[in-house]
Amino acid sequence: KVQSEQTLEQEQEALVNKLMSKIEKLEAETLGKQNNLEQLRREKVELEHTLEQEQEALVNRLWKRMDKLEAEKRMLQEKLDQPVSAPPSLRDINNGDLVCC
Repeated sequence: KVQSEQTLEQEQEALVNKLMSKIEKLEAETLGKQNNLEQLRREKVELEHTLEQEQEALVNRLWKRMDKLEAEKRMLQEKLDQPVSAPPSLRDINNGDLVCC
């Protein structure tokens, strides 16, 4: 009877040790995954910030380009709206009114 109690106790102790080892392993894995998750969250925040800055820079560049194109369009429209000067007529050339070279 004493031997079977000792065997049972040894088996229970071995089982407890095995379970404790599994628990410690799972705790270590959990800690590693939590650290990894925190790192990923920090990287996500950094990437979002970088993306926001790049988008803002792109929008600013596009606004500047649009302003430049609008100014160019206004200038061309003003040129179109100006009366075209008539080319010299043959009569002006024959009368010598046209000064050349």
